[in-house]
Amino acid sequence: MKNNKLTRILLALVTIATATLSPAVIAEGNHDRNGHRNKPAPRGYHWEDREYKVKTQHHSGCRDCEPGSGVQRYSDGITVNGNMAGEILSVPQFPSTPVMVLTGVKLERSVWAISTNKAENTGGGTSTITIIEDVKVELIPPTSLPELSSLSETYSAVYSETVGAFDGILDFDGTSGFTLMPFIFGKNVTAVDIANIGAFDGIGTVNFLVNSTATTAAYGSGNLHVWFMTYDGADVGVTYAFKVLCPDRPVREHGEDDHDDDSDHDGDSCHKTEYSDK
Repeated sequence: MKNNKLTRILLALVTIATATLSPAVIAEGNHDRNGHRNKPAPRGYHWEDREYKVKTQHHSGCRDCEPGSGVQRYSDGITVNGNMAGEILSVPQFPSTPVMVLTGVKLERSVWAISTNKAENTGGGTSTITIIEDVKVELIPPTSLPELSSLSETYSAVYSETVGAFDGILDFDGTSGFTLMPFIFGKNVTAVDIANIGAFDGIGTVNFLVNSTATTAAYGSGNLHVWFMTYDGADVGVTYAFKVLCPDRPVREHGEDDHDDDSDHDGDSCHKTEYSDK
């Protein structure tokens, strides 16, 4: 009889102990939706006889985030043999984010041309050969940059030379021919600061138009054999300066110190843990 009474007392004590430990066991044993074991409730939270769920929210850009600055350069160019009408040069915009902010834009532009002209007199008498050349290259900025004017360069030249009768070799040389040295002209605008940096901030492109015309003609008596080659082009380069920002580490709700031993911040990442009823 005494043994039965003692057994009932021990069972009651075990039941009380189990009821007392249940909330802690439930809290300690919670798992999130990925199956990972969650930490116990931090200090300052009172566990009642119900389960809690833990939600961790990572903040973009916080992990391994170090404040600083940097630069990034992009460029585009085109070269053609002949004329261009409405060709497009594009540079990508800078995609600012809350942690990476565009702070400055430097723009470089250039237009240029290179020409080589040759002539040979294949007739039986002397001839005065005249070569006339006109080249124009223009780089037009987008309407989003009204502070910029078009960049253009024009080249015009006239060259004359008297040569003898055909010397029997078609080489644009000797006594009956000539080759003009390649002529290069152009205009270059070194990096300038752009006031309207908003025109370069986004996820699209900034487009410039290129137009060019090149005409070359040769005149002379007798039979002439001529060779013209003109290349013209344009280039655009942009350098972005940006700043890297790190969001402030969130403060634990309910006044809990973010640097407590029980904190869910691991020192290498920046995230916020929220506790709520399940």
